[in-house]
Amino acid sequence: MSDLETLLPKKGAEQAQEKQTAETKPTQNSFAERKQKCLSMIEDAALDAVADAKRYGAFLGVVSRFDRYSPNNQLLIFAQNPQATQLKDFDAWAKEGGTVKKGSHGVMILTPKDYTGKDGQKHRGYDVKSVFDIVAVDGVTPESKPERSQRELMKAVIHACPVTIYVADDYPEHAEIGAYFDPQEKCVYAKPGMSNEEMFTSLTQAAAHAELARTEGESYRPQNAAFAARSIACALAHRFDIPGDLVAIESVPSDLREMDSEEVRDKLKQVQGAVREMTARMLDSLGRGQEKKQPQAEKQGRNAR
Repeated sequence: MSDLETLLPKKGAEQAQEKQTAETKPTQNSFAERKQKCLSMIEDAALDAVADAKRYGAFLGVVSRFDRYSPNNQLLIFAQNPQATQLKDFDAWAKEGGTVKKGSHGVMILTPKDYTGKDGQKHRGYDVKSVFDIVAVDGVTPESKPERSQRELMKAVIHACPVTIYVADDYPEHAEIGAYFDPQEKCVYAKPGMSNEEMFTSLTQAAAHAELARTEGESYRPQNAAFAARSIACALAHRFDIPGDLVAIESVPSDLREMDSEEVRDKLKQVQGAVREMTARMLDSLGRGQEKKQPQAEKQGRNAR
């Protein structure tokens, strides 16, 4: 090797070094250790999410922004960077002209990976991948959210509700909320004359009850589903930039706080799944073409576990 070769880096070497530095991959740790770290974080994050109302609100914020990610990856994002708004891997940012800042710490998520086992059969495993929030990237600007009218949002909520919504002129005057799901009639009744904020939060909460009744079947009980329905409405208000004071989470039920991690995750999955389904239907109504498709890394992230 000549003196020149020892003094000057080869083409592409600097970028490769920056990529390795930005991803901060712990060379001393094996893949199995990284995967185990993720699994441990998921268990701890579930308990942390229901520790108090503030933490639970932060968790719902993650669910609202990353609705297409898997439940476990949402917990991983909550554990590592609950303020994240847009996550992509190193290569995906590079394709958009962005450069991950040197020394940035990525968020570890699980991505599915198919492999052939010793038995010759196809199996699905999971890789650990690092993704980076947009604040850790130079050369890109945050995506602007499309402006939507109140009428468009109401049509989207109606589309997202799995049952028919009726305006009831004889709606009870003493009712605490502006809409409710009737499990016997399998429909939602709404009172007339609501403000825009009350209309959105009331209808999404009632629609959430209908969605939970659809997925839970005969085990659905309105009183048992009240906190989950309020959580879903809160997440949807976050997602579509609607003031959510009427569905703000003021406390976490004590029975939820006293559960173990696996039990908590089962409860959270009810909320996460309903938010995912209802958001998808609302965006179908609003026109998904208005939103940029998520890159392959994000698609993998939402399918993991």
